[in-house]
Amino acid sequence: MKIFISILLSLAIYFVYFFFIFSFTKEIRRTLVKNKSIYSTIIYTAGLFLPGIILFLLLKNERFIYYWDYAAYWVKSINFTKLYFENPFAAIEQIYNTINHDEYNTLPNLLLTPVNKILGMGFGSYVFSIYLIYFLPFALILSSLIIKLYPDINRSLKLLLPYFIIFFTPCLIPMRYGFVDIAGLVYIALVLSIFVRSNYFRSLRFKQSVITGILMLLLIFTRRWYAFWFVAFYFTVFLINCIYSIRIKSFTILKKHLYKLIHCRDNTNRYNVSFLLSFL
Repeated sequence: MKIFISILLSLAIYFVYFFFIFSFTKEIRRTLVKNKSIYSTIIYTAGLFLPGIILFLLLKNERFIYYWDYAAYWVKSINFTKLYFENPFAAIEQIYNTINHDEYNTLPNLLLTPVNKILGMGFGSYVFSIYLIYFLPFALILSSLIIKLYPDINRSLKLLLPYFIIFFTPCLIPMRYGFVDIAGLVYIALVLSIFVRSNYFRSLRFKQSVITGILMLLLIFTRRWYAFWFVAFYFTVFLINCIYSIRIKSFTILKKHLYKLIHCRDNTNRYNVSFLLSFL
């Protein structure tokens, strides 16, 4: 019965997660759809999975003994996967407790559990699950964002964007060693996508505001040091709109965002900080 609940919970979480990824990758999908050859489309799509599969096969046969941080994330993932399918409610409680008390909580492992259960608990399977669930979606979302910003770039270059991101060493190397912290990049890419699509928050709708707030919370809950990015983004939005107001010589936008900054700060002092600190 409990494993049935675990499966249903995973399916529900995956539905919401991949729905957002699908919604924010329409630019790269449209570029791919323009390809009239179905075989080229299949080869391109399969190629996106190839780096993860190669990593999986290489790590499966290696003889390296993982220790310290290299093993810590992996061991946590193994233990959490076992607990999740034995007692999903205890696993959810563990996520809550680790967000409150641990430097490295188990929230990012929640999305990895089904893949780890299917492929096994080996280190290669663990790294492949990170690639499949976090790294590849991040590459697709960021590629779509770049295409949104620069729609006139060459079509071939648009299709190569995910590969450039996938083989970007500062992202690839930590993932190869199983650092699940890369999960935060997905939430950052989604927030930046909303930022651009809402005309730099000048046309931000209520639904977008709610989604942005949830993504920000998930980002900080994933790893608390992402709060540095949170604060930097918060003031960068204000700075960008200040510059825009000066350039178009209209201080209406400046007044609006200054009011939002002060109002949001006051509300944060009253409500949000106390809420966040209860988890830190």
